[in-house]
Amino acid sequence: MADDVQPQNDETPDTEQLEEPSTEKAPGEEPKGGTTQPEPDHEAVGIGVVGGPQIDEDAGE
Repeated sequence: MADDVQPQNDETPDTEQLEEPSTEKAPGEEPKGGTTQPEPDHEAVGIGVVGGPQIDEDAGE
């Protein structure tokens, strides 16, 4: 594959289009969505079943 991408039908953007400001916002300016769920009062440490047996499959016998 070629890395240089050419516009189709010889359509090149004019200078005004190239000078348009970005519509992306800085991370601090992004809108925050409202949370409907309260924050958990615990911290997830790993993947597993709480209260289940802890089996180390890599240990081998």
